[in-house]
Amino acid sequence: MLTDIEYYRGLSYTVEYLFVSDDPGYPDGYFYGGIVELDACKTDGATLEEFLSDLEVVKR
Repeated sequence: MLTDIEYYRGLSYTVEYLFVSDDPGYPDGYFYGGIVELDACKTDGATLEEFLSDLEVVKR
């Protein structure tokens, strides 16, 4: 039987992100976004892979 946390981790969530290229502090740009259904679940990353990996961490 799944615990509550296992149940919620197993659900499909909507991920939205954008590439930010106009921030003078980051001339190479970065990805920013989060999980739509989880308001506080936001992160960024220098690459899309880094962003998605970090998103998995903050989702926990």
